[in-house]
Amino acid sequence: MNVDNGLTECFHCSLCLQDQGLFTKEQCEVKSNTVCEALEGYYCLRSTQDSGCRSAARHRRCSPGQRLKEPGTKIADSICEECQPGYYSQDGVNCSVWTICQDDQIKTEEGSPSKDAVCSNSPRLHFCFLTPVLFLVTVGSCVLGSRLMNKDKQVDVERRQPENQEANTVTL
Repeated sequence: MNVDNGLTECFHCSLCLQDQGLFTKEQCEVKSNTVCEALEGYYCLRSTQDSGCRSAARHRRCSPGQRLKEPGTKIADSICEECQPGYYSQDGVNCSVWTICQDDQIKTEEGSPSKDAVCSNSPRLHFCFLTPVLFLVTVGSCVLGSRLMNKDKQVDVERRQPENQEANTVTL
């Protein structure tokens, strides 16, 4: 192996830089270059047979409204997919089914791919108390109105009676 190759200097050893997502798997030696590999959370973008991974990228993070279909590996990026209708993901990891409101609740906000549906207590409970009150007010108004009308008729009759008495006294 020690054969004259015509070079006057040795090649420089490659560096595996952490800020580029690489670590040293095998140290540089007289007869071999440094072998780099992708750090955890990174995958290799470009590799060579003699020195391993030459450049790496951070694994993709799924966006809200997506889920992680396949986690990334040392040689492949993460794979994300959209949440199905009726499901949501706020953090881009798993899709969860929207909340289903209970019978005594109403939906105040629709769900979306990145947000759960929101339920709140139903205002129908207020109608349970409001209905009897409205009924009593209505009945009370009717009774009061009827009495006032009867009183107006009675006053009307009393006004007419003096006219009839005067007419009776004139004719006598």
